Amino acid sequence: MGKNFVSEIFGFPSKNNEKIATSFRSKFLCPFQDNKYNAFEECDPVNKKSNLTDEDGKLILAHQTGACSVYHSFKNQTNKPIIICPYRFLEKNKNGDVKIFKYIQNKFFNEKILYFIPEIGLKGYGRADWMICNIDESNGSQKITDIAHLEFQSDATTGTRELVQCVADFFNGKEIEGSTYGFGLNSKSSIKGSSLQMIDKGFLFEKLKKKSFWVLQDTLFNILSEIYNVKMLDVTSRDVPKEDTLIFIVTTLEFNKIENKYDLEVSKCYSISAATLQRAMSEKIVDHDDMIKTVIESIKKKIKNKNYYRIMP
Repeated sequence: MGKNFVSEIFGFPSKNNEKIATSFRSKFLCPFQDNKYNAFEECDPVNKKSNLTDEDGKLILAHQTGACSVYHSFKNQTNKPIIICPYRFLEKNKNGDVKIFKYIQNKFFNEKILYFIPEIGLKGYGRADWMICNIDESNGSQKITDIAHLEFQSDATTGTRELVQCVADFFNGKEIEGSTYGFGLNSKSSIKGSSLQMIDKGFLFEKLKKKSFWVLQDTLFNILSEIYNVKMLDVTSRDVPKEDTLIFIVTTLEFNKIENKYDLEVSKCYSISAATLQRAMSEKIVDHDDMIKTVIESIKKKIKNKNYYRIMP
């Protein structure tokens, strides 16, 4: 059986018991978020806190899970953690700059001064995780000369109770690394849900003649490519064609043995036009015989288990 466990808790591997790791965990702080006063913020108290209880009605975990990433051997072909929290993409480099922001600045904006503004409404197009602004600060001005759009796409889990139990076991002193907890990954649903946004926002920013950046891990990017059989242009070492609005920044987590933690790194960068991505999704190849066979088999299993509503004439 594969091994499934939470690989980063409040930013650090479970086996990292150094002072900095225990400090973040004891205060339930996120090491990837800080405010304008450079103070670290509390781990998301809404989405990272569970109301699940044990058989005695007590909370399995009274505080946030702090789960940044998970190891899931069934889905993981690279033996690396899979990011399940979008804030994980905000890791900083040694100079205190968010790595992804710095990458975008260096590669796409010729190292110009950039502002990254969170959660900006797009009217009928939902909300942007971030808007990127190039601001001319010469002569004391604050003139916005260019903008771009940025989204973070993490994976998601199923079987939340098992994930929460994993974190609870860790805080109760149990060894969780290498264990098997019964949570799963909802990778395909994560991609299918975000793919419509990619097209929608891709066309929006194409009309505005601006770029739309999407940051995701290599595991999710591979699923996106496989599901829709889409071929994107590798622009890691070249310029992005003018007609390509959508830019995918693909990341990975690499273990840092010296600091006993995982480092976020950009591995590849791809581009595609909104129209090309839409066409790939609409022309998704379907093996009709295999699909019918799969559906029929699933129906038979449901009927056998009496899982249906029967309507008589």
